[in-house]
Amino acid sequence: MAVALGALGAAGALLTTPAAAQTNAAYQCINLRSGANQGISFISANGPMVPLRSALFTSTDFADACGGLPAQQVTPTGGWIPSLPANSAAQWISVDSGGTPRSTLFCQNFDVSACNLQLATLQFWFAADERLGDPQSGPNPIGVYLNGQPVPGFAGGSLGAQTSWYHNNVGSWLVPGTNRLQVYQRDLGGSTGGVIYSARICYLPCQATEVIRLRTGNAAIGSFDPLIKHTFGPAATPIKATTITPGSDPLFFAAGNGPHAQVTSSALHWCPSLTADPLARWIGTDQQLTPHSAIYSQTFGVKSCGIMDATLRFDFSVDDALGDMGAPGNLGLYLNGMPITGSILNGYEGDACDLTFAANVTGLVWAGSANTLQVYVSDDDGFRAGIIYSARLSIVPCATPETIVLRSSAVNSQYILTWSGPPLAPLSSNPFGPGEFNNARFSPYVAVVPNSIPQGWCQSLPCDPLAGWVSVTSTSVAQSALYAHPFTVTTCQNNIKRVKLDICFCADDSLGDNTAYGGPNPSGLYLNGHAIPMSGVFGGWASSTSFSTYVPANWLLNGGNVLYLYNRDTLGLLSGVLYSAKITILPCTPFIIYGEGCGNPAPTMAMATNPVIGRRLETRITAGAAFAPALTFLGASDRVWSGIPLPLDLSGLGAVGCSLLASMDAQLPFVLTDALGEAGYALSIPNDLGLVDQTLFFQTIVVDARANALGLSLSAGHAVTLTLPEN
Repeated sequence: MAVALGALGAAGALLTTPAAAQTNAAYQCINLRSGANQGISFISANGPMVPLRSALFTSTDFADACGGLPAQQVTPTGGWIPSLPANSAAQWISVDSGGTPRSTLFCQNFDVSACNLQLATLQFWFAADERLGDPQSGPNPIGVYLNGQPVPGFAGGSLGAQTSWYHNNVGSWLVPGTNRLQVYQRDLGGSTGGVIYSARICYLPCQATEVIRLRTGNAAIGSFDPLIKHTFGPAATPIKATTITPGSDPLFFAAGNGPHAQVTSSALHWCPSLTADPLARWIGTDQQLTPHSAIYSQTFGVKSCGIMDATLRFDFSVDDALGDMGAPGNLGLYLNGMPITGSILNGYEGDACDLTFAANVTGLVWAGSANTLQVYVSDDDGFRAGIIYSARLSIVPCATPETIVLRSSAVNSQYILTWSGPPLAPLSSNPFGPGEFNNARFSPYVAVVPNSIPQGWCQSLPCDPLAGWVSVTSTSVAQSALYAHPFTVTTCQNNIKRVKLDICFCADDSLGDNTAYGGPNPSGLYLNGHAIPMSGVFGGWASSTSFSTYVPANWLLNGGNVLYLYNRDTLGLLSGVLYSAKITILPCTPFIIYGEGCGNPAPTMAMATNPVIGRRLETRITAGAAFAPALTFLGASDRVWSGIPLPLDLSGLGAVGCSLLASMDAQLPFVLTDALGEAGYALSIPNDLGLVDQTLFFQTIVVDARANALGLSLSAGHAVTLTLPEN
């Protein structure tokens, strides 16, 4: 089903308003609060009414607070506010249950599951006896810190009323993994002391979690599974009498190159299916379910170039066991031949349904390449053997901006190749094509450094003093030439969102052909053979020229690339070039998945096309209930809808564990899922430049009586940033 974005009323209108732009951020949010069992520790002053330290806090002070005694929950007393309107679950804490007055530095850990943040915000609500931070005359007037960095303006407050603070960008103070919120409560009155707070840290990661789903039974019952191969051993015996060698055991090679597994019907007493994945089917070494201990091998690809975190959920039923229940005790799951700790589970001859195993597999997954899941099924009784499984691998990518510097110099001259022609004339009478670029790229002639810098040439580049002149000959003989400077990109190609080129240079006589002297190649710079517009400059040998531009992301490749510089001779005196180029690669993807879905199982959304203006955005719903109505809605915010803060917990309506994650500014027409719980639709995006870099937030609801009392299952949220066509 297709629908036009222009017909979506409120959402389409909101996209062009400043208010909408302010809320266009698919934040991941962390909620922290004070109270018992919240992992809060502290250090405190030795007596009342004195500051914790007489000088500025040091890294040692913050470390001591994070490794100090556990904070104690305390009953509100005197004029203390009984609770926070912003978070009724927050509780007063102090150095002890009696609220002994002490100036105290509290510390609370939290995790950021992103390597690269575009933005982060902090909202903080609190009351304190007597305040947060020293008075202005004290050494530490700030009351809230992130990883030891003071949050400007976060100071003051009182014990009888809630105070709220907000900072719109704390991203530079956050780090991947473990972070620490530090709160400094200052005692002034000497009667009681304590603090109650609620903090909400929201951050915008540059990349979405990559989710990979694997299952058994990828074909009809009675046929072979095209995605799974295997090797097997004897019945009622472990597949190997000794420990499987991690990484290099011959059994892994045999499984990956063995026959395909057979998709079979479930035997008597076996669990017929998996609740987590109704599409999964039983497999065995043959259709007769002959009892063999076997290793099954399933290969899959990982797109993420860098991996910060990876987790595996493995739902299954097995006859007889996953791994050896006795000696030699080999595990049941391996990634790329490496054992996954704890993966030995008894399947009770296939009678145990919906078994689940979960593990963190960071370090076992190979980034940006093919991987293999190996599953070891042991046969104990010699009666029959098989397995049904569904594996979900969640990968949090870690792709940071990549910067590449290319400079002409004596050190780099051995890598810079050149193809030259006559003086006073264009290098070619035709526009450059593959032939000309190959001539430069594979030329036997290496650029050389002149014996001395000719008079009148600029001596160096202000942007890069390490750059040096190069020419076709050591005497800088006048020749038009095409220089080729190879470089390597490590960012995965499908992770490259935006590429910026900054270059400063001096050139005798010019970069590119020019109108005064003629020639078919006016551009002076080329990236992998693509002419960079407006990059022709004449007469730049005496002083440096700077040039910056964005180039299409698909001009770059993961791996080898080449920047070409066309140095045109027009005066017939000398020739050479001095340059320093910086290529900055931003890896943020146009899709961000945020929040959690809910259901049995939760429906998922997949964007099948890129969100480009003037084209159709095709979306697929999967894992929903079969033959069920499904509704996808979209909006301009993931933070507020009609004045209601988001996410909105739907537990009170009967949908326990479900949240509304996007503003319901518009909805697409209802669709009906098919027998597999799948449906699709397409959204037509207007060819309007005003929509570029705007973000839409999607969420899908599927009617499913099994999901909860409300009878609805919801997907996770999808943030989609609209972009320009790459070409």
